[in-house]
Amino acid sequence: MKPNGQVAYHRSCLDGTLQPIPLCASDAEAQPAPLIVELSPGSIANLPRSVQTCEKFVGWAAQGGERCVVIKPGQRGPGSVAQGPAEVDVLEAIEWTCEHFPIDRSRISVTGSSMGGAATWYLASHYPDLFAAAAPFCGYCDYRLWTKPGGLIMRAHEWEHPSWLGRGAAYRAENLANMAVWIIHGGWDTSIGGGVPVAHSRRMHERLGALGADCTYTEVPECGHGCCNEQIGPQVIQWLCRQRRPDCPGRVRLVAHTLRHNRSFWLSVDQFEDYGRPARVDARHEGRELRAQTDNVRRLSLGPIRALPEAGVRLDDTSINGLDLSAGALGFEKVDGRWRPAQLQQPGCKHHGASGPVGDVLFAPQRFVFGTGGSIQENFVLRWLERDVPAFFRKFNGGVHRGVFAGESWYDLPAIADSEVTEDEVLGSNLVLYGSAASNAVWRRLAPGLPVEVGQRGVQLAGRTFEATDVGFAAVFPHPENDERSVVLIGGTSPEALAGSSHLNLQLLPDYLVWQGEKTWWGFFDNHWR
Repeated sequence: MKPNGQVAYHRSCLDGTLQPIPLCASDAEAQPAPLIVELSPGSIANLPRSVQTCEKFVGWAAQGGERCVVIKPGQRGPGSVAQGPAEVDVLEAIEWTCEHFPIDRSRISVTGSSMGGAATWYLASHYPDLFAAAAPFCGYCDYRLWTKPGGLIMRAHEWEHPSWLGRGAAYRAENLANMAVWIIHGGWDTSIGGGVPVAHSRRMHERLGALGADCTYTEVPECGHGCCNEQIGPQVIQWLCRQRRPDCPGRVRLVAHTLRHNRSFWLSVDQFEDYGRPARVDARHEGRELRAQTDNVRRLSLGPIRALPEAGVRLDDTSINGLDLSAGALGFEKVDGRWRPAQLQQPGCKHHGASGPVGDVLFAPQRFVFGTGGSIQENFVLRWLERDVPAFFRKFNGGVHRGVFAGESWYDLPAIADSEVTEDEVLGSNLVLYGSAASNAVWRRLAPGLPVEVGQRGVQLAGRTFEATDVGFAAVFPHPENDERSVVLIGGTSPEALAGSSHLNLQLLPDYLVWQGEKTWWGFFDNHWR
């Protein structure tokens, strides 16, 4: 009997809305089954068709005698690439499915085509200990490969490059070393319309091969962008059903660009030495010893590893003996070039969940708060921004798409006037505050704990002064009243300077951006937010 799909819903932790999960299960057996997460775009725009896709994949699995559950999360719009709020949506959809169906959590895999292929590369390389396997069809993974006469298709500003590097699987391929990967691409695919140059897949296959990863590459001959067809599709789905994630691999390699995506299996990077460039760890355990080589890492955690109840740890050139790594994670910090044991989290410093850059605020409930107490002109600009900023985000999805087209998002930034914010919202949300301490009541309340001073002649951010007229800025800091939340301040020395924030790609900003007309300064704060 043909399995019937359905549309289920989970309640979003970001805004409390019900988000759709088109899905299909091959049967009602109690035996845990593999879960396949399908990420091709447009799921939320046509739910019946998305259910049909899930049913088709379950049918393909059955052709090879495999059983599974297939879901196609909504992803907050047709152009999300499963990043930011859409990323939260996908992770919550996976968790909801695991709670409501018998799922083998060691056999969760991800696949998708085109934009969904890009989303597959992204999620697999940012959550390497979640997925057993990944199968990107015609997926893009390197923003520098989009070239045409006239320049890059990716229209990236200088300050956006660190974010693009951090999003591209090509720059964190080491994270896939413990995951089975099957890459599929049409041999004639190129950047016509929504096409993806085949070089994306060819180069990733070479890179993963050099790392010794379990990687298969199929280049479909005489085919362009639509290569997920009846010939190869069933093979890939059946293969995904058979893959299993290792429980505790002996070697873990991790590349982290921010503290949002900072872990793999029994290893996490907890602080960088220098933010804005990647941190790297290559760690392995054998016998009773664990060795790790690090680059740009100030603090890290190791464990749990059940096989190491009494272990020696060698971090770079530092040896530490007699450690129990079997029960839980242990923290380490580097001081004057030498490693030593440390607490897992350092109070008052950057940490996972409150570390910047600006776009990190979109991973937890947030409120975009616009001041109402400024001059007549400033209030006019703020009301305009209150309407335009959410609309710009919806049209361009915070900037995460590759630039060929807008990449529409259906996520509504929660914009609200400062006079309407509740105490619970102030304390429990990531806050994006527009205006100044004079015009925005929430900003004024938190100002004593925020290292920002704004005057007619310039702006001081975290100890650095930018002296000039008509200066605007956007900067992220820890929430003074909740260490698990962040505050983004967006303001300027004049209404005209503040208006310059209207077309910022929020998901691509660094820790701070300062502008005076077309002149900009930007960068990342250190671990102490200086």
